[in-house]
Amino acid sequence: MNGVVEIEDLGSRFGTFVNNNLVRKQQLNVGDKIRLGDAFLEIVSADGASESQVPVSPPPNADPYLDPAVTQEQSVTDQDVVFCKACGLPNLREDSDCFACGKPLHLA
Repeated sequence: MNGVVEIEDLGSRFGTFVNNNLVRKQQLNVGDKIRLGDAFLEIVSADGASESQVPVSPPPNADPYLDPAVTQEQSVTDQDVVFCKACGLPNLREDSDCFACGKPLHLA
């Protein structure tokens, strides 16, 4: 793909975050920070240089799902994410149906 790198969440349990934003599919750039579960990755150039000033890893011994200090730094907040009652996967609150299973997210 001519040097273009993309990441796609295929229905992971805790979601895929790029620069602290929940994504389904996104093109990646040098300096992007990726969180997959409790793993943190950073996209660097072939020479190892990063262009971002955002910290790569959480504070030592921090659980990104339980530690309030970590979740406060995220730009996607608990109010922005809703978990599907059918499959349990994270979705953006503005979505009407789950991206993974297609079930309605907001039942009356």
